[in-house]
Amino acid sequence: DKPPKEVFAYLANLERIPDWNYAIRSTRQTTEGPVQVGMRYIQERTLPSHMIEELEITGYQQDVLLEVAGGFGPFPSGRSTYRLEPISERKTILRNEVELEADSLLRLAFPLVNARIRTAVRQNLEVLKKFIEA
Repeated sequence: DKPPKEVFAYLANLERIPDWNYAIRSTRQTTEGPVQVGMRYIQERTLPSHMIEELEITGYQQDVLLEVAGGFGPFPSGRSTYRLEPISERKTILRNEVELEADSLLRLAFPLVNARIRTAVRQNLEVLKKFIEA
């Protein structure tokens, strides 16, 4: 229940990820300047285990698209793409697509963990919605 400009402004500030993603303790920008392709971050994850991840913005279109690539938990590399679509003057649909690359052992377990990942992402996006609409 917010226009794309407001949703995107909140979403593109990756240092706010710990506010809405329960598995992340901190995210901090490591390159200077405005948010754009090539911007890099260091992120501290607490779940499923403690680890430090490097992230990079690999896609950016103001108020429309944000793509972040890097390590995602036990997955050595992946990509999270957020697409925003206005549906009225004050409403936006946010679509999130996640692509994860796994080693052979994790690939075998993926059918089991896939449902858990989907549930966690859905929960995080519900919290994000509450923060943005507040």
